[in-house]
Amino acid sequence: MAAVSSLGAGGCGQVFVALGARIVPAPDTTSTTLYLPEWYNSLDACSTAALTFVDDHPALTGVVLQTLDSPDSGPIAVSRVIDAAGDHPGTICRAAFAGRAAQPIYLGADRIREVIADMGAGLSAVRYLIEHRDDVLLVDCTDLGNPADSVL
Repeated sequence: MAAVSSLGAGGCGQVFVALGARIVPAPDTTSTTLYLPEWYNSLDACSTAALTFVDDHPALTGVVLQTLDSPDSGPIAVSRVIDAAGDHPGTICRAAFAGRAAQPIYLGADRIREVIADMGAGLSAVRYLIEHRDDVLLVDCTDLGNPADSVL
C-alpha cells in the first residue's frame, strides 16, 4: 500500500498494480489491479505483462516502475524522477542513492516497446538497463534515505 500511495502522491496519474503470487487489495480510488497468472515465470514476465498493458494505452507518455517488494523510496523520489524525465519519450530516469541506481525507474513511451521486445527475446529488463546505462539519467535522491537496492 505504501508503494502504491507513493506513486500516486509522487505524480503518477494512473497507477497499475501487477499482482501474481497472491492477491492483495489495492486502493480502488487510485489504482487498477492487473492479475498476472504468469508471475511465477519471473519478475520479467510480470514486467512484460505490465509494460504491454501500458503500451496498449498510447495516451501515456511513459511509465514509472517500482517493484512492490522493494523498499519504498517515497513520493518525493517518484516526483523527482518524473520531473527529470520531462515527458520525453526516449528518456530513462532512475532514482539514485549515494550514486547507486535504484527505483523508481521512468521509461519514456519510446523505450517501452524496446524493453518488451528484449524481454520477449529472453533478455531481462535489468540487462536492458545495463546495456543502455549511458542513456540513463540518474536522479539524486540520497537526501531522502537509502532504500536497499533491488534487482531493478
